[in-house]
Amino acid sequence: MSDSRVCVILAAMGLRDEEANEIAALENPYIICADAGYAHAARCGIVPALILGDFDSYDGNAETLCGAVETFPVEKDDTDTMLAVKEGLAAGCRDFRIYGALGGRLDHTMANIVALRYLLDHGASGWLISSDNCVTMIENDTIVVKKDPCFPNASIFCYGPPAKGVTIRGCQYPLTDYTLDEHFPLGVSNHVMENEGSFTVKEGTLLVILSA
Repeated sequence: MSDSRVCVILAAMGLRDEEANEIAALENPYIICADAGYAHAARCGIVPALILGDFDSYDGNAETLCGAVETFPVEKDDTDTMLAVKEGLAAGCRDFRIYGALGGRLDHTMANIVALRYLLDHGASGWLISSDNCVTMIENDTIVVKKDPCFPNASIFCYGPPAKGVTIRGCQYPLTDYTLDEHFPLGVSNHVMENEGSFTVKEGTLLVILSA
């Protein structure tokens, strides 16, 4: 059964006060802390519904955590963030906001981008959110992006097989019914020029990155 609540996942790379305020403004979000994400939640006064992970990056004592806790072995197939994604899906959530998942180790950043693909495959969507970047993924769909001085750069990349019927409107570099592939980054560093811009792919998957 689908849950209309937003699933907020707090990962290890930190949480700004502005982001904590964004979370506080959500209506009854389902909040999951992945490992060291709990330290950032505690600092900001955020009470999670669930804390999980192998706790190899959490500096405190996992036995003293307040709330529901699921502990996993360090040697496992899933990252802590992916475990949180699966828990959110199991709870019925279909709209995900993942904080603290960009920056730091590149391998974990890539794993978190793969988590966006996993969400699409399971009928959900998500954003990776940091102070410098917001990242999402669309498949056979259109995304509308508002002009935002905090994130003036808008880039799209093909993710997987060639993305067909790619159209960009309301941006500095428009595009119409183009086939974008993974061999050339044609969609990098665009800019929304009107009140909003749109990115469409008729067949395929696009990684969408809004950058400061």
